[in-house]
Amino acid sequence: MSEKEPFLKPLGPLEQKIADYVEPILALENCELVSLKVSGLKGRPCLALFIDRSSIEELSSLSRLLSNALDVGNAEANWFAGAYQLELSSPGLDRPLTKKSHFTNGISQMARVKTSSGTLRGVLKSVDPTTGISLEVDTVSSPIAWHDIREANIIYTPERAKNGK
Repeated sequence: MSEKEPFLKPLGPLEQKIADYVEPILALENCELVSLKVSGLKGRPCLALFIDRSSIEELSSLSRLLSNALDVGNAEANWFAGAYQLELSSPGLDRPLTKKSHFTNGISQMARVKTSSGTLRGVLKSVDPTTGISLEVDTVSSPIAWHDIREANIIYTPERAKNGK
């Protein structure tokens, strides 16, 4: 069995426990957890899961499967004190880049990368699994170390839609 790819930005303890629980289920369904968010813990908790390679029909089927599995997991682990809301979604057109492999898959596409020193927009030119990425901004190559990336996503462009990417 291959090792699970970690998220670039470490998840909180609760999010990590939930990710560890749902990722094997999604792997069996040939899907990937792109990101997750837990909110509303003081009121009505909401668990939002963003899943890759899912049509509307697949999301509907996955929703039932994950809802049942998470109810069992919650009963055992007590992640949420009571009822919680589950939301499933695709990553969307401006897909978040949350793992190194996402950057590799996004080479030659427009990307937005937030770092501690600002936000860069440009073409993702290269990925080095050890050091980071290179983003071409206004014909200038800008290297960005993995540890400097706060948030990143693909920028939807009509050309991307025409090319099927």
